[in-house]
Amino acid sequence: MTKATIKSSTGAVITVEGSEEEVSRILSAYEKCNGVVDANEAKRVTRRQAISVGKTKKKTLSDHILELRGKAVFSEPQTTREVHEKLQSSYPCLLNRVEVELPRMVARKQLRKASKTVNGKTQAAYVW
Repeated sequence: MTKATIKSSTGAVITVEGSEEEVSRILSAYEKCNGVVDANEAKRVTRRQAISVGKTKKKTLSDHILELRGKAVFSEPQTTREVHEKLQSSYPCLLNRVEVELPRMVARKQLRKASKTVNGKTQAAYVW
């Protein structure tokens, strides 16, 4: 009986026992399959690389809000409208987008929620 041990790319160890013909047939089938998998992975990587070539990561709304946080804008509680006004110079967008993004950032723990009194009314505000 012939015995062969194969170590796969994932780290799994495969032991094959049998006649010399059976072992060589299994080894050749494994090499064929392994070669096909490697070729597909190589194609997939090249395709991904081709898609990402020439693209630079654009700064998102949350990136701009985090920049404001880095500039200590959120050391004092800021309402949604105040954040929107401060963003307009670097990232013009609708007020609604800021209204949606700020609670998301609170959920991701990138900001904290607070309250602020404006014109005698308590409003939601955001602080860091």
